[in-house]
Amino acid sequence: MISIINRNYVYEKVNLAFCNAHKTDVNKIFGKSLSDIWGEQTFCDFIKNNIDLCFSGETVKNEASFETPGHGRRYF
Repeated sequence: MISIINRNYVYEKVNLAFCNAHKTDVNKIFGKSLSDIWGEQTFCDFIKNNIDLCFSGETVKNEASFETPGHGRRYF
């Protein structure tokens, strides 16, 4: 899966694999925030800090698993 987000945590581009995992099409993800797609709690607890570190210039290495509607638990 590939996704590109901006500094406002909004999806600017996603690939077909990402859409399939979320059982939706690109038009329903494009322009949505990470919290819209993953849920506010998952975003705040597991995603936001690493994104903020990345945008501040830090190198981030992280592994996590999340439930996706299309494929169940996936590891990132």
